[in-house]
Amino acid sequence: MVDSNKATFGRAFWAFGASINRFKYCHSLININDTHLYSKYKAKLLIVVTYDTNNDVYLLCFAIVEEETNNNWS
Repeated sequence: MVDSNKATFGRAFWAFGASINRFKYCHSLININDTHLYSKYKAKLLIVVTYDTNNDVYLLCFAIVEEETNNNWS
C-alpha cells in the first residue's frame, strides 16, 4: 500500500513449487501455526505444515503478516 511518499508492507506469502508438487505424497492432515517475530517490525510468521509418508514434518507454505486475522490466513 502506498500513501503519498510512504510505502507500507501489508503481507507476503511463499509456497514453493516443490512443496506443492510433493503434497500429493503427504498425509491429508495439515497443521497451521503462528509465531511472533520480535524485531523492529513486530510481525507474525504463519506456517502450514503436513507430514510425509515417513512422518517427517513437511513445510507447505508460510506468510509474514502484520497481525493474525481471518483475512490474512485466507
